[in-house]
Amino acid sequence: DSKTEIQKAQDFDNGGVCIKGLGAITLIGQSGPLDDLMTALGQVEVLQGQGATIAEAVRQIGVTPQTFYCWRKLYGGMQRSQLARLKELEKANQRLRRAVSDLTLDKLTLTEAAKDEERHANHPVDSL
Repeated sequence: DSKTEIQKAQDFDNGGVCIKGLGAITLIGQSGPLDDLMTALGQVEVLQGQGATIAEAVRQIGVTPQTFYCWRKLYGGMQRSQLARLKELEKANQRLRRAVSDLTLDKLTLTEAAKDEERHANHPVDSL
């Protein structure tokens, strides 16, 4: 894929609506891109400190204002270690949700099988 990590992260812009949760962390990638995101947020702050407007600063780092505001809302004020821990927790949560889903499906399958067995036991087929 020829997209840069910043461009991939822009895909989460969603028309200016900040997507709830931490999906962006998962889809951006490993620690390198997380560092890129944190660096980009820091660059905007530095550029603002030098007198640039937010619009000018985000244009210089190559993202839309909506993407910047989404990132700032989700990750602003976090340290890199906190962001990495959040990513780990999200992965663990995803694994647990998958396990619960699998177990729920197994339970439904067994419940249906038990009902079918009970129906067959209560209504035996006449033997010839």
